[in-house]
Amino acid sequence: MAKQICARLCISTSAVQLYLASARRKLTVATTSEAVAKATALELI
Repeated sequence: MAKQICARLCISTSAVQLYLASARRKLTVATTSEAVAKATALELI
């Protein structure tokens, strides 16, 4: 997933991983899939 995101946004893979980790931490979830589900439920995305 990170490779697709970095290609689309033209940023490094490590930057994407950092942003995803930050989102997971802020949403208090363990996985990116959980973060997407929770952010959707909270109408953040």
